Amino acid sequence: MAMVKLLKMSPPNKEKQMPIVLVLSGLEGLGLFVSILLTKSVEGGIIFGLSAARMATAGAVLAGSVLLFILGLKWDTQTGLTRRTKKTIQDHTTTIIFFLFWACVFFSFLQSPAWYQIILAPFDSLLSPQVYSQLRPLLIWITAVLIQLALGITLTQKSELDHIAPQQRIFLVWLLLGIDGLFSGRVQQTLDKERWRKFWHTHKTSLLIFLGMLAVWIGIAVTNIGLTPDSKFWNIAGIPILWHQVVFIVLLALCLFDVSRADFSPGLDRLSHKSIFPILAVILIWAAAVLVWQIEPLKHTYFSPGPYPPNYVKYPFSDARWFDTGGQYFLMGEGLNNNRLTDRPYLMIYHAGLHLLGGQQYDRIAFFQIILLAFIPAGLFLISWKLHSKTAGLAVAALYILKEKNAIAAAFKIGLVNPKVLTSELPNALLLVLITICLLHWFRQEKPGILWPILAGGLTGLAIGVRGNSLIILPLVVLLAVLVLLKERILIKQWLLSGAFFLLGAGVLLAPYSIDNLIHHGSPFWLTKIQDVLIRSEEQPLSFQTTTRNQKPVPSSELQAQNISTKEYALMAAGHFFHNEITTVLMLPINWQAVTLNDAIQHPIWDSDETWIGDLTAGETIALGINLLILAFGIGNAAQRWGITGLAPVAIHLMYNLTNAAAHTSGGRYLVSTDWVLLLYFAAGIITIVQALRGWQTPPPPTVPAESPASHKVILPAFSLVGFLLIGSIFLVSSLIPQPYELGNRDAYWRYLENQGDNLAEIGLEISQIETFMMEENAVFNLGLALYPRYYQAGEETQISSYLPRIPAEDARIYFLMLEANDHRHVSITLMPDEPAPAFPHGAYGLIIGCKQDGYTEGKLFIPLSSADSRILTEGNLSLTCD
Repeated sequence: MAMVKLLKMSPPNKEKQMPIVLVLSGLEGLGLFVSILLTKSVEGGIIFGLSAARMATAGAVLAGSVLLFILGLKWDTQTGLTRRTKKTIQDHTTTIIFFLFWACVFFSFLQSPAWYQIILAPFDSLLSPQVYSQLRPLLIWITAVLIQLALGITLTQKSELDHIAPQQRIFLVWLLLGIDGLFSGRVQQTLDKERWRKFWHTHKTSLLIFLGMLAVWIGIAVTNIGLTPDSKFWNIAGIPILWHQVVFIVLLALCLFDVSRADFSPGLDRLSHKSIFPILAVILIWAAAVLVWQIEPLKHTYFSPGPYPPNYVKYPFSDARWFDTGGQYFLMGEGLNNNRLTDRPYLMIYHAGLHLLGGQQYDRIAFFQIILLAFIPAGLFLISWKLHSKTAGLAVAALYILKEKNAIAAAFKIGLVNPKVLTSELPNALLLVLITICLLHWFRQEKPGILWPILAGGLTGLAIGVRGNSLIILPLVVLLAVLVLLKERILIKQWLLSGAFFLLGAGVLLAPYSIDNLIHHGSPFWLTKIQDVLIRSEEQPLSFQTTTRNQKPVPSSELQAQNISTKEYALMAAGHFFHNEITTVLMLPINWQAVTLNDAIQHPIWDSDETWIGDLTAGETIALGINLLILAFGIGNAAQRWGITGLAPVAIHLMYNLTNAAAHTSGGRYLVSTDWVLLLYFAAGIITIVQALRGWQTPPPPTVPAESPASHKVILPAFSLVGFLLIGSIFLVSSLIPQPYELGNRDAYWRYLENQGDNLAEIGLEISQIETFMMEENAVFNLGLALYPRYYQAGEETQISSYLPRIPAEDARIYFLMLEANDHRHVSITLMPDEPAPAFPHGAYGLIIGCKQDGYTEGKLFIPLSSADSRILTEGNLSLTCD
């Protein structure tokens, strides 16, 4: 209160405040300039032992100091510079205060190592930690100057600030002296019972949801359901959001609130209501995501290990490799996944598209994937804007960008998925975000049309072909549509018609590949996937009741698979479901300290070797409760304002996690497809709480008005159906792709070999020797596409994966995968012990000559045909015999 009175007082001789501030700032800068001159660079000195960077810094400080000093000395004169400066301050006082304050916030937090992690660390190539540490004095001086200028303008231009709300004037003091402007001067309001009654009426749904969340969490703690580990697919928590990143989001929200009170707010307000604003916002968010994710280097991770010799680049591994080979077969003209049944047909087509754009270079392919996945935060902005506000939309977009940045940075420790690995979860997340956008438009129409249902249905069909869990969206959307219909009691026939078109959109996209499955495999891929999951679940090892809260899970190798009862299956599924929810919530910050990401992921929650069983400290428990409260405010706000429509993302999240639980999978990468839902409501909760604390105000009316009656035009719906039919039929295009070599034609292989006569002669071989070798029983002679080469030193084992054979490791060798006409082949070529790893033509067609072994081919010769710069790779101590 005393500080409020201080600001309301008119200081004596207020005209003299600005000269004093300017001169003082200039003198501080001159002191910093002298300090820079006296501190010599460690290395790279050019003049007086100063490096070029230090000289540039010193010059900038000197120029700024002289300018401030001159302005202070000539402030009372009417020279051009001072006159223009005074007029600018008088005409744009609130705008200047706004920028000075938020610049103070930026430079103040920039000096913290934790904030350095989210603001400057990605730019290490431009601003290394060493250079950053040297710039700390400069950052301190800039912060001091900004604070002093803000104080000077506030004191001298007080009359210009009277129209700003009191809490805004106090906000600057909060920065300087640690007094929170959200609460200052509100003690009397807090004790007002009428305001509390209004607060309860406005937010009672949120508070009841919070109590429900606490009850569920207490139930989990008592029963241990979701904490007692299962023996298979029981994974760690999701990618963590750090405490200081949430603070960054809060500051972003407060900054956006302050924009509305600055001089330029009318222009921005007019812009935000123009039809081009969503397009501009989406482009800016998309560009920010591409920039942040691309500049974050990808370290060694399970799905993209390496880089390893011989080529020292990354390649997809495990599941990512399986999806990738299916797309590679498509481009080879051998049919999607070599014409074998797959439950991820559209994911493999997606991989084929990435290779069309990026070739065989992993970094380029990852970049093109980032370009596509960057639309996820942009889509979240649109969803949150519709459900809450533009501010909440920007907050959730920033949260998601930071979350995926953390996923890339922490990939070396917690091998989950991120925008730079080629798995199904993030493409599926993008589709679910787009489906949600379509549902929100569909459900808010007074007279439901057919365009949005068709788009939602087609995207759902596409999502089913990317990850089978999305099949649950079909009945879920029908149920939500019925609930909306019952609540609104309008236009039953049109709602039924729109629901039918939703199913039509999904059916049109799924029909081509499903019909092909029926003809060649006897069952559509999505039905086969359901059957596989049910069979696997019924034969899970019984481990749910073999562990207690204080025991480690029994290794699956010590358990025997057996058929389980319905009750046991339900208990195991419930355990995985609640584990999914627990591990999703735990990606929100539970550490009060502004620690770095590397420190945060040392928590047992992210330790894959020691299964976490629910232990939290008192502080972490409080932080968890705060996170649940914020989530409750976000969900409650959406439910109060939009009803069932506002809960559609929650329904998608819960049902998707239920499908994971039914297959007995939980945690880790299985969360990624729908973890954005929690961020959506978490950001909305932050904004709702800030609004309440700022004025105990009722949430503003919906920023996006109800949809106008749908047009009866059928052009766009018809084009959408045709487009989905074409997308669903893309797998048929593979046979039309021209190929440079005749795969499966053995006579053609011999012709290609004869063309290599000169190259064979260089290594001392004749074609007649190969003809003799091919007469042996286990001899191999084939042509295919060579992928994913890796050099193994003597004694080095292959990575553990169900997709790689256990190749003997006594000798140094080159391993690669050959995609051939009818199947793929694992190839190992033994090298000389002291021979360096030779470069290998990844993505090149070639002939393999070798011997059949158990699960792999012992290569004798690999003759690349599609790479002019590559030599024939031969076995060390070449001997053309399989004996």
